[in-house]
Amino acid sequence: MQNKDNNMENETQKPAGAAVMPTPAPKEKEEVAAQPVALALSHIKPVLTPAEAKDIYRRYQEICEAVASKGDFVGVQGKQHPTKQFANKLARMFALSVEIVQAKKEDGQTGAGKPFFVWHIVARAVAPNGQYRDGDGHCATNERNFAHYHHDVYATAVTRAKNRAILELVGMGEVSAEEVVGTKVGRGAAKQDIEAAQLL
Repeated sequence: MQNKDNNMENETQKPAGAAVMPTPAPKEKEEVAAQPVALALSHIKPVLTPAEAKDIYRRYQEICEAVASKGDFVGVQGKQHPTKQFANKLARMFALSVEIVQAKKEDGQTGAGKPFFVWHIVARAVAPNGQYRDGDGHCATNERNFAHYHHDVYATAVTRAKNRAILELVGMGEVSAEEVVGTKVGRGAAKQDIEAAQLL
């Protein structure tokens, strides 16, 4: 009788029809709040002293002058543009590796209804320390008269992409000769403006 009374007492402690509250799931680890912008920017610091940077740039200029030879630069409308030959020299001097990371062929049609295609290439130049630059190059069949356009258009786009990647990684911002000659700038220039390849 006593046990029955105890059971009834326990049942009265829990209201009839009361909703059972689910056990809350354990909280996940909160994300660390982003540092203030000012603090984050304070971590971006030069890796060289002014004296070291000046010395490296001086040696860079000396290397460019030492390895430059006929065919390394082409004068177009009074400006000197490095060629594929010079870009390859820089890649060897700085131990850069270059690879194609993207290649896409796009078909199109001119306003007159003539079909053409364009190759879009992205090349990556990588330095021994892991730093890299991507360069894009493009070439279309209607850009100029190609002798073997199925091969030449792709090869030209690859050359332009590689040149851009190499020149940007080593700090030379000038557009390569392969991008200028054959484009609207190159076609529109007078013949005497496209000078023979020469040194700086």
